[in-house]
Amino acid sequence: MKILIVDDNKAAAEMMSDVFSAKGLDSSFITDPKEAVSAVKKLKPDVVLLDIMMPGIDGITVCKNIKADAEASGARVIMLTAKDFVEDKEKAKAVGAEGFINKTLLPDEVLKIIYSIVAPPKAAPAYIKFWGTRGSIATTEPETAKYGGDTACVEANFGDRMIIFDAGTGLRRLGDRIIGDKTRVKSIDMFLSHYHWDHIQGLPFFIPAYSQKHNISIYGCSETDLSIEEILETQMSFPYFPIPFKFVSPNIKLRSLAEETIELGDIKIKTTYLNHPGNALGFRIEYNGKAVVYMPDNEINFSVPEYGNRIVDFCKDADILIHDAQYTPEEYKLKKSWGHSTQEDALKLAIKANVKKFFMFHHDPSRTDAHMEEILAKCRKILSASGSSVVCEAARQGEKIEI
Repeated sequence: MKILIVDDNKAAAEMMSDVFSAKGLDSSFITDPKEAVSAVKKLKPDVVLLDIMMPGIDGITVCKNIKADAEASGARVIMLTAKDFVEDKEKAKAVGAEGFINKTLLPDEVLKIIYSIVAPPKAAPAYIKFWGTRGSIATTEPETAKYGGDTACVEANFGDRMIIFDAGTGLRRLGDRIIGDKTRVKSIDMFLSHYHWDHIQGLPFFIPAYSQKHNISIYGCSETDLSIEEILETQMSFPYFPIPFKFVSPNIKLRSLAEETIELGDIKIKTTYLNHPGNALGFRIEYNGKAVVYMPDNEINFSVPEYGNRIVDFCKDADILIHDAQYTPEEYKLKKSWGHSTQEDALKLAIKANVKKFFMFHHDPSRTDAHMEEILAKCRKILSASGSSVVCEAARQGEKIEI
């Protein structure tokens, strides 16, 4: 919903506009009532919040002018006043105003009244988007272009809340989009599965991290000897990087995670430890009856029932499973205990957990698009033979999937 506030009190108008913007609405304001009609024609708002008492020209006259203009008349006009005179309400209604709101109300209460007059916009569907799908190190070869060369970074978007999983090289492009587009994202929650280079190298190049316009909470897997702050400071210290961590925005908050549950409004995020050198976490995101599981680096071992059963239970009935599938069975013979799974073991997990859709992730840097297509065809053949209803895909950089 697009809202235009017309009020000569700049502080009040700006405060209300900021609250609406923080809730994901497209909100702006002007302080000169004489510019109202032209502003409505230019901005095309769904709703105009119009103060009644303003210098030069009163709000009721402005409302009349808006309703008389063919280009502007489609906007719904709601009058604002600090007083509660029946006569003002009757005059406002007579010139076409759709509603009347007392200015002493808090912005949240104003928004409720707006929604009682104008139907709230349908919430944008929640989605995930792959900004980086590669494992270990980024690739630039044209033969890896289809599935992508940037390392691990996945966006989970829930309308007014953005959650980012891992900060590989794909994070740079996501940061550019946040700065460059009109999403008005101001609050970001970032979850780091662990601190190997391919999962944190994008953070120094994440432009929102240097902007005080954004509030960023970074949750990282706990380590025995180092805090998350010490780890990120080390990455951005001499001789590895020219700009120290202290130059990032003071609006960044850091928090270590173990196996626990985090609640972000209506979103619940559960964590579990993975089988990977050092500590690493997997995440289960539950929202509106849907579940997405993200396990970027995990060596599946079904020969240990306790571990296998725990991982299956964590993934049980997920709508989407994004799981490490870096190795072929032949490659795994040489790289056992390196902390990554074969495509076939990851597929077996998807089947056992009865997930709806499985995305192979953390593609080996040597994996060409052609080879990936062969692996994908083989996995789908296994699924067909098993009679499973699981849908198998290989994660593609830039791909967006509705949750």
